[in-house]
Amino acid sequence: MEMNRDFASDIFKVLTSVLKDKRHASSVISEVLSDRPSWSDRKRALFSNTCYDIIRNWRLLWTSLGREPDFDERSLWHLLGAYQIMMKEDLSKRKEYHGLAPERVKSRLKRSVKNRAVRESIPNELDLVGERELGEDWDDIIHSLNSYAPLAVRANTLLTDRDRLKRILMNEGFDSDIVEWAPDALVLRKKGNVFKLKSFHGGLFEVQDPSSQSVSPFLQPEPGMRIVDACAG
Repeated sequence: MEMNRDFASDIFKVLTSVLKDKRHASSVISEVLSDRPSWSDRKRALFSNTCYDIIRNWRLLWTSLGREPDFDERSLWHLLGAYQIMMKEDLSKRKEYHGLAPERVKSRLKRSVKNRAVRESIPNELDLVGERELGEDWDDIIHSLNSYAPLAVRANTLLTDRDRLKRILMNEGFDSDIVEWAPDALVLRKKGNVFKLKSFHGGLFEVQDPSSQSVSPFLQPEPGMRIVDACAG
């Protein structure tokens, strides 16, 4: 990706607010996007994905640079360069990347694959707890938790059904797949701003991952039951 100074500065603003000032990533990213109404959907998605990717791989990227986290501008440019190297992108010949050694970054990234805590950018203590409590499943679980979730929607069965919604979404440019164990779920084959779709504004679906959708059928609620939703999200 072409990295201009203004775009990079907005990324640095997010990283500093989230990792230094301890603010919620979604709130900070939304604030930046609201200040950039002229950005295309593609640029907005690129910005959001880059911010979340760097946050998700924070420890791994600093390890690849061989230094502790720092929030001065030069260090953040090198962090951004390390991210581009990790994503196998060519670094633009910007003066801000001066002093960054791509081959050393690649070598450290390669070595870090053997260290799960570094690879998944989690504290050593959390890695030990996960291994102790989940055993051999921990490796797959933490990797899954550190990966992009698919974009899934839930059909509003008061207004439509899953199969009809699937056809409607296809006509709006979003192909999807059914989920056998979540009867109202569709997983979209591409990411996009589904909140602009006519079907969304018509109340035909809500964005919700299939696992969350499966909770109600699993509980088998009956009329008159009182159920507490204790989700911490």
